[in-house]
Amino acid sequence: MKNYIALMRPKQWIKNVFVLASLLFSKNFLIGHKIWTIVLLTGYFIIISSIIYVFNDMVDVDKDRYHPKKKYRPLACGALTKKQAIIFLVVLGIIAMMVSLFFEPLVNGIILIYMINNIGYSLIFKHYVIIDAIIIAMGFLLRVVVGALAIHEHVSSWILICTFFMAMLMALGKRRSEIICLEEKANAHRKNLQLYSIQVLDYMLLICVACTIMTYSLYSILEQQSQLFLITILFVFYGVIRYIFLLFNSDGSKMPEELIIEDQPLVMAIACYGLVTIGILAFIP
Repeated sequence: MKNYIALMRPKQWIKNVFVLASLLFSKNFLIGHKIWTIVLLTGYFIIISSIIYVFNDMVDVDKDRYHPKKKYRPLACGALTKKQAIIFLVVLGIIAMMVSLFFEPLVNGIILIYMINNIGYSLIFKHYVIIDAIIIAMGFLLRVVVGALAIHEHVSSWILICTFFMAMLMALGKRRSEIICLEEKANAHRKNLQLYSIQVLDYMLLICVACTIMTYSLYSILEQQSQLFLITILFVFYGVIRYIFLLFNSDGSKMPEELIIEDQPLVMAIACYGLVTIGILAFIP
């Protein structure tokens, strides 16, 4: 059972927090049925993303053996066979289809697009420089969109743009970590890594940092009525800068999501951001 859970990559589930964005910013976090819908949708996304991870591990099993950390994944290290992974994939697929019955066709359609986007990444787009990062970022964007559709709420264009740049920080950070960690083995793991360089990735990351902070600030100024909401910019600014600080000082042994969840100051900043945002949106008109 431990190997099957590892195959689902629980540490990656944090990415599904983006599904909650529409519930938070539409001020519906006190409405019971919408909370239930988002909770169920988050679980749905965990199952769907786990399906993608199992599929991706099956595709990359040989290349993962060149990676100092990925070589310990259940398929790469031989703890599970491809046949067992396929059976597990079918089980997850059946569960996903059962959960899909609770949602409208449009929501399921967006999730299907999400799956196609990720399968396309695994088979094709991960081999193309910059496009690979954009495809990853689109997955985050689709999470926000499907969250809004599920509870029938509008999501700000500024939030969508900010989400895209924030997701680019994650995607480009992943490439940076891979290059540092793999060193001369980078090409054996993924051919397009030889086309990236640390310096170029750092420039790209800094551009995305500026865009993330700017678009969130514009959202706070243009879309929120209370000027108190500007306080949340401080948490976003600190969180993004702290993430870059950790990334630039990392030895590449940890992926971006691991850097985030294992850094206490960053986790505290995210928690404070959530509490302050909820407080302002809930109690100030």
